[in-house]
Amino acid sequence: MTANSKEGDRPVPDDVTFKTKDGNNVHIDVNVMWQIDPKKAGKIVSNVGTSIDEIKERLVRPISR
Repeated sequence: MTANSKEGDRPVPDDVTFKTKDGNNVHIDVNVMWQIDPKKAGKIVSNVGTSIDEIKERLVRPISR
């Protein structure tokens, strides 16, 4: 989730935008470090997806945003 299209895993700016209390926009770049708990791997494969890309799109990115 970055504004620089040459960074991250997306070819377009993907930074996170927040609105401040007084109405200004704040844009931030976010790096998320994650790993799968081996005890929960079976549940993740069954319910989320089998590839890293599926897991990132369906689980990691939505929770991070």
